[in-house]
Amino acid sequence: MNKDLHNYLTWTKDNSFLWEFENATKLPTSISENWKIYDRIIEALDKIPSYISPNANIDNSAIIKGNVIIEDGAQVLANSIVQGPTYIGKNCVVGNFSFIRAHCFLARNSLIGNHTYANEIILGADCRVAHFCNFSRSLIGFNSSLSAFVITATVKTNKSKILIEGESFEKRGSIIGSGTFVAPYVTFSPGIHIGNECFIGSHIVLTENIKSNIFLSNQQSLISKSNNIKIPKRKKVDRFLNKKDSYDRHYSGALIIDTNKQIVLQRRDKKSTTYNAGRIGLFGGRRENNEGIIEALERELTEELGLTYGDYDYTFLLETIFTRKDKTQTHCTVFMVTGINSDNLILQEGEEILRYSLEEATNHIALTELGQLAIVEYMKQLTLNT
Repeated sequence: MNKDLHNYLTWTKDNSFLWEFENATKLPTSISENWKIYDRIIEALDKIPSYISPNANIDNSAIIKGNVIIEDGAQVLANSIVQGPTYIGKNCVVGNFSFIRAHCFLARNSLIGNHTYANEIILGADCRVAHFCNFSRSLIGFNSSLSAFVITATVKTNKSKILIEGESFEKRGSIIGSGTFVAPYVTFSPGIHIGNECFIGSHIVLTENIKSNIFLSNQQSLISKSNNIKIPKRKKVDRFLNKKDSYDRHYSGALIIDTNKQIVLQRRDKKSTTYNAGRIGLFGGRRENNEGIIEALERELTEELGLTYGDYDYTFLLETIFTRKDKTQTHCTVFMVTGINSDNLILQEGEEILRYSLEEATNHIALTELGQLAIVEYMKQLTLNT
C-alpha cells in the first residue's frame, strides 16, 4: 500500500497540470487549445500507477483491471468494469454495469451513470454522464451534463479523415464546454466543439461547431439563439455504498506542517482501547458533545500538544467518511496546521512526536488510512501552489 501511495504521490507531483484542469471552471475558447489539453491528459495517463484509496467504495462484483487510481470517497458500483490506465477522482461514482475503458480521467465529484460505455474520455469536476451513454475520445468541462442516450461518434462512416483546425485525425470525439447541458438522444458527429454555457435540446444530430452561450433546439426546424439557461452547480453525489442516515462519531484532525516544511505526526498509544493503536497518524480526535469542528480541533491540539489558539494557523484540507469493520461510520474533517516550530511541541498524549519529509512519511507501513488521505491532499495542494 505505501509503495503504491509513494508512486501515486510522485505521479501527482509530476503532473500538476491535471489538478489545474480539475480546478478550472471554464474551458478555453480555442478549439486547438482544448484538444491539446485532452491529448496531454491522455498522455499523462500512460504513466499512471496503481493506487486505491483506503476510503474508496468498490462493490465486490466490480472488476478493476490494470493501473487505476481510485480516490477517497469514490464509488464503483455493482457489475461495473474499470480498465486502466484510468483515474477516478474524489467522490466520483461509476454506475452499475458501466464499462470504463482505458485512458479515462474523471475529475472530482463527477458521475458515470448505469449501463454507460466510456473510452478515452476526460471529465471535468462536477460533471454528469447519465445512463446508457456512449461517450468516447472526448472532453467535457466543469459542471456539464450529458443526458441519457447521448452518443459521441469518433469515426466517419466513410473512414475519411476528421479535420480540426487544419489537422487531420482518424478518430476524434467531441469537446463539450463547461456549464453545458445536453438533453437526451443527442448525437455528436466526430470532431465537434461545443462552447461553454450552452443548452443542446433533444433529438439533434450535431454536424457543426457551436459557440458559447447558445441555446439549440429542434422543433420541426433547427432553432439557434442566445442561451439564457444557466446550469446550477451539481450537488455532491450521494453515497450509494455503506450509506447511513447519520454518523456514529465525528473527528477533527490536523496535518501539521512545521516551519521547516516537515510533516509532524504522532505514534498513537498502544493501548488496546486506542483505535489504530501503535500506528502513525494525525493529531486530533473525536468531537465531544455539541462541539463544533473548529472547537474540537483547538481542544485536541491543546490536550495533545499544549498549543493554544493563536500559536498556529489552519486551513481546511479534506472531509471524508470512514466505515469501520463493525460498520460504524466516522465523519472526519482534517485541517492543515502551519506556523509551528515543532521543536517547541510538548507531547501530552500518544507515544511520540515524529517529523518526516513528505517522501519519508509516505514510506511508513504504519501510517493510518486517514494519514494517507491527508498526505495525498497536501501533495495536490503543493502542486497547485508551485
